[in-house]
Amino acid sequence: MIGGMGTAARGNWLSKNLRNCSTMNIHDYFKGKHILITGASGFIGGHVAHALSQVACHLELVDTNPVISNSSPRVLATVTSHSVSIFDPHFLDLISKSHFDYIFHFAGNANVATSVRDPAFDFELNLRASLAMLETLRSSRSQSIILYASSAAVYGNPVRLPIREEDATVPISPYGVGKLALERYLAVYCKLYGLRGVSVRMFSPFGPRLQKQIVFELIKQLATDPTKLNVLGDGTESRDFIYIDDLVSALLAVAAHGELDGTTYNIGRGLQTPVSDIVNCLVNLMGTHTAITYKRTPMLGYPIHWCADITKLKALGWEFTVPLEAGLRQTVEWAVRENT
Repeated sequence: MIGGMGTAARGNWLSKNLRNCSTMNIHDYFKGKHILITGASGFIGGHVAHALSQVACHLELVDTNPVISNSSPRVLATVTSHSVSIFDPHFLDLISKSHFDYIFHFAGNANVATSVRDPAFDFELNLRASLAMLETLRSSRSQSIILYASSAAVYGNPVRLPIREEDATVPISPYGVGKLALERYLAVYCKLYGLRGVSVRMFSPFGPRLQKQIVFELIKQLATDPTKLNVLGDGTESRDFIYIDDLVSALLAVAAHGELDGTTYNIGRGLQTPVSDIVNCLVNLMGTHTAITYKRTPMLGYPIHWCADITKLKALGWEFTVPLEAGLRQTVEWAVRENT
C-alpha cells in the first residue's frame, strides 16, 4: 500500500507553503479581495480556487461548470459561480461592469498536441478570446491586476539551461505561439493603456486532478498493465517538474508581489529531471514489476530539455517545499483512489 498524507494533512501542507512563500502572509494579503478566476474547473484554476477559498475573500469563478474542488469545512470565501465560456458576451459584460482586484486567467486550450492537430482551434481559444478580454478591460478602464497563465512552450528548444526570462522565445508549436502572442499583447496593453498585469511561464506542473501529460499517462499505463510500459523518447529528455501545491503558492506570490508592467516570471523548481527518473520512481511507488520500453519517437511540438532559471521568482521570497518523490506519491495515491 502506498503511504502518504490525507486530505487534511495536504491542506495543512498547502497552507504552510502559502505562508512561507513571502515575508507577507499570503492569506492576509488576499483577505477581502475581489478575485475572478477563469478556467476555474481546470487543473490549475481549480487548485488556485481551492487555495483562495480558504481565504476570507470574494471569489467569482468562470467556467462551463465552475465548482470549488476538494471542498472542506474551511471554506471562508464568498463564492459566486458563472457557467459561461470566455467566448460568451456575458463574460465580457461581467468583467466590464464589475470591479475585480485580481483576474487569474487560466481558461483556454492547455494541450500542445491539440494545437498541433488543430492550430485554428488553439488560436480561437487561446488568443482571440483572451485578446477580447484585454480589450474589454482596456475600454472599461479596469484597474484589475491580471495574472496570465502562459507556458514554458514560448521558449521552444532553449538556447541554454537553465532558461532565463530574457532568453530567446522561439516556440515550436502553435500553442507556444499563441501563449507568446498574448504575453506580448498584455505587455503592450500595460505600457500603452495603463493595465496592470504579469505573465507566468509555467514549466511542467503535475499533481492530483491532471488527467493528461506525462506523469498521469505513465500512471495510467502502469495501472492498466503493470507488466509493461511504453515511453516516448529515449528517457534522457528532461523537464522541470513542479507539484501543484508549489505551483499555486508561486502563482499567488507573483500576483501579490511581482512586477505588474507586463513582465514575465518563470514558474518551476529550477531543477532538471530526466523522464527516465520519473518512470523509475513511478514504477517503484506503484510496486510493479515492469518491462520498460523506450520508443525513441519524439513528440511533435515538444522540446527535448527544459529547466527554469527561477531567480526572479525566488527574489519574491518563494521556495518550493514539495520534494519530487512526495509529489509523485500524492499523484499516484489520487489516481489509485479515482480508479477504485
